[in-house]
Amino acid sequence: MARKPRIQTSAKRAAKSPRPKRLIYQCQRCGALTDPMYGEGENSWCPSCHTEGNVYIGEGEILFPALYGGWLERQKKADAADRKPRKADEASKPASAPLSKTSPPVSTFGGSDMQVIQYHSGLYHCPVCCMEFELYSEATLKCGQCGGRLVKGLLDQDLDEDEDD
Repeated sequence: MARKPRIQTSAKRAAKSPRPKRLIYQCQRCGALTDPMYGEGENSWCPSCHTEGNVYIGEGEILFPALYGGWLERQKKADAADRKPRKADEASKPASAPLSKTSPPVSTFGGSDMQVIQYHSGLYHCPVCCMEFELYSEATLKCGQCGGRLVKGLLDQDLDEDEDD
């Protein structure tokens, strides 16, 4: 009679291949959990409180649970305050916060912190070296020959305006 293959239980599998413990990065100053890309120890930065040298690693555990709990409560209160309905006169004013040297720029309602690059297409000319260019999605309006600023339109139109003056 053939024997059935033995099936290993999960307890035996776990004993054979122990799982590596997860590394948890936490700021010692504010209690926030951070990403490994922000470093650890002296070469670290906390994106929550914007301080350097305060992020430490715990193997499989949060190093400062009380700090983390306080940080989590402050985050929840800030989220609740953002969702709270405002009066009509307060809604029209942008939210302002004191800025420090290390804090990122504060955006207003509906605003954006990103700069959008404007691309230029069409006929342009350089009044310095008298050359015409046809641009397709160019980010800068600099002449490739002399470095001067390009002007929209044909060179003939610019010369006609100069003769009229």
